[in-house]
Amino acid sequence: MTVEALVSEGEVVVARVLAEGTNLGKLNGAVPPTGRRFSARQSHWFRVEDGKLAEHWAIRDDLTVMLQLGVVTRPGPPV
Repeated sequence: MTVEALVSEGEVVVARVLAEGTNLGKLNGAVPPTGRRFSARQSHWFRVEDGKLAEHWAIRDDLTVMLQLGVVTRPGPPV
């Protein structure tokens, strides 16, 4: 994971992250490892209250990762 940007305002911190790697373990404990590489971006929002993490929201591009790993395939043209 590489933090590409980090912004804070008041009690909110936002991170734009590039997640890259190779799938060497089971996905969700069920799907066998594919051995394929993946790369996708994520955004993470944090709210800090009294110096402690109070909330976290994430936006992840899981579809891109699953396509790169071959877990799902793009649909073909309509029949």
